[in-house]
Amino acid sequence: MRYIAEVFYGQEPVFNFFAGCSTGGREALECATTYGKYYDGVFCSEPASNYVLIRMWGAILSQAVYESYDAENYPYSDGFIDEETVKAIQADALAAYDALDGIEDGIVSNMYAARMNRDAFLEEITAKYGLTEAQLKTIDVYENGYTLDYSMPNGMNSYHGYAALEGGLMDLGPDPVPREPLDTAYNVHHGDRADGVFKYFITKDPNWVLIDHDYYNPDEELYAMLMDASDEYDANRPEFDDFIANNGKLIYFAGWDDMSMSPWQLIQQYRGYVDKYGQETVDSFCKFYIMPGVTHGRGIAMDYLTWLDIWCSTGEYPTQTLYATMAATGGEMPMAEFPGWVEYVQGDPLSGESYTVSYDIAEGFWGAYD
Repeated sequence: MRYIAEVFYGQEPVFNFFAGCSTGGREALECATTYGKYYDGVFCSEPASNYVLIRMWGAILSQAVYESYDAENYPYSDGFIDEETVKAIQADALAAYDALDGIEDGIVSNMYAARMNRDAFLEEITAKYGLTEAQLKTIDVYENGYTLDYSMPNGMNSYHGYAALEGGLMDLGPDPVPREPLDTAYNVHHGDRADGVFKYFITKDPNWVLIDHDYYNPDEELYAMLMDASDEYDANRPEFDDFIANNGKLIYFAGWDDMSMSPWQLIQQYRGYVDKYGQETVDSFCKFYIMPGVTHGRGIAMDYLTWLDIWCSTGEYPTQTLYATMAATGGEMPMAEFPGWVEYVQGDPLSGESYTVSYDIAEGFWGAYD
């Protein structure tokens, strides 16, 4: 690309940027860590950086939904929740939490306050929809993720869940019958992804049956394969030394309603950066935003390239309030730098100036709910 730019414009580019989302986000982190000395600016959106842990999450979720199923003796998936109930749970959450940010606009922005009410909300919907223990296990995996007694090579041993009880939409598919292989048109969305990754990347066994294995207590062979896969596919080690030395700049982004890459997991990863380098150093090369109403790669438009260009060109990040356009409303909101959240103050709800970024989070939140 640098050669093409030189031929076309008569000079090499001044800066080398990379932007990516999801798997592209994992590549973006690789640019900033493994190849940090070659990149000046990186935009990393909702990265699949904890690749093995998220595919294990898909396997564990699939087990919660389908483990009771036996085509001959018990053709029922006790953990399955039908689409109508899933959508009703989402609607109940929106009704409960939409106004916590000062305006009812179909967006849950104060995710911290919503999550503080998690237990009460779960009790409410359990009674309302007659949820069974098996269905509650499915919701628990979706909302809270899982924790292992062993760690990946990077030291991580857990995968945090999603906003399944705060307005996100669980994707359990329309059919309680598990296909072999799992099919995203009918089955749990992440089960489909996990099934293919385990068959063709991790175990390299096309006959691998995803829900037949114990991921909490893997045998020696599976454990070794998980470690090897994490070494090869994960991009979550906080190794920014070359990037920092090269004066590289990173915009790191997540969406609260992303049901593919957990924003809580990305928070944990960001905290790893702070643990290693300290907040002041991290602030000098990384800006971390989490925005409401944003799903996986959808729901927001922002001018991150201009922000990166200013940062790399001047050495100073833009000091004025930065705004993004929200697909849910068509209006603007200010970018919420972690751990901030967007709060409506007054005025035209489509104007970004009608909002502020609040850092009002209940005392003790992180100890109880991260």
